[in-house]
Amino acid sequence: MAKGDGSITKRGTNLWEVSLSLGRDPITGKYARKSLTVHGTKADARKARDKLKRDLENGLRIAEADTSFGIFADEWIDAKAKSGDIGDGREAVLRNHVKLLKRYIGNVPLSKIDAQMVERLYRRIRDDKIKERGSYSNTTLRMVHTTMNQIMAKAVDYDLILRNPCERVKAPKPDDNDRRSLTVEESVRLLRQIDATESAA
Repeated sequence: MAKGDGSITKRGTNLWEVSLSLGRDPITGKYARKSLTVHGTKADARKARDKLKRDLENGLRIAEADTSFGIFADEWIDAKAKSGDIGDGREAVLRNHVKLLKRYIGNVPLSKIDAQMVERLYRRIRDDKIKERGSYSNTTLRMVHTTMNQIMAKAVDYDLILRNPCERVKAPKPDDNDRRSLTVEESVRLLRQIDATESAA
């Protein structure tokens, strides 16, 4: 069977097996297949088969389409650490972000994560953290978003997903910083006060 050929086999009432040939693995020499079970009508099974074909044509590695976020995120952070791109402090921060994200979507396949899920994820993290701590800063959530965005961008690079859902999500706005620079007039007054205090001493 040629690469991209698909078949639909009835396995029971409203139960179908969709199978697609992925071609010959150039390293092992073995022929690979992607199979999935579809509950519904034969038309539903055809749609599932056609989606697999489109994904294959678009260059996706559909044999690994079910890779979970948790497994991929662990591989991502391990690769970053081993590459020497990040220091120990930054690695610890990223590992904490990955741990937090895995708590909510660790078992979700990468291909199932969309922009709406990411938005719900951020809301849930914020709500849970506020219940735990009493508060949770937007700046921290923005850093978590940055990590999530980098992970999903790498999944696109590896042809595991077609697009990065984080690109369709507005990043949490960082908290306003109450500190501000002194105006020229305030600086002059401060220097005069320092001079007056030193002269009086």
